[in-house]
Amino acid sequence: MRSRMTAEFCFWVSLILIVAISGYDTYMTVQLQENLISRELNPLAKYLLVLDDGKVSLLLGCKVFGTSITAISLAYLKLFRYRYLWTVTNSL
Repeated sequence: MRSRMTAEFCFWVSLILIVAISGYDTYMTVQLQENLISRELNPLAKYLLVLDDGKVSLLLGCKVFGTSITAISLAYLKLFRYRYLWTVTNSL
């Protein structure tokens, strides 16, 4: 019983960490938006910035969408007791 409670706790802490790190990344994106296009190393993020004329709105929309899909998917896997939930959660 105790190990199940520990696993439950660790899952929710992991999910909260994923969302918190994504939130911090979004915050830093807004703070550095003036020169983000020249600093960005991720080619997909750079493409989204170029596509939106250097504005961060499209990039942030995609980040929020991706984080939401990830969090919902992990909660869904947890709800249906997916066998490899820890592997999927820890790989993110």
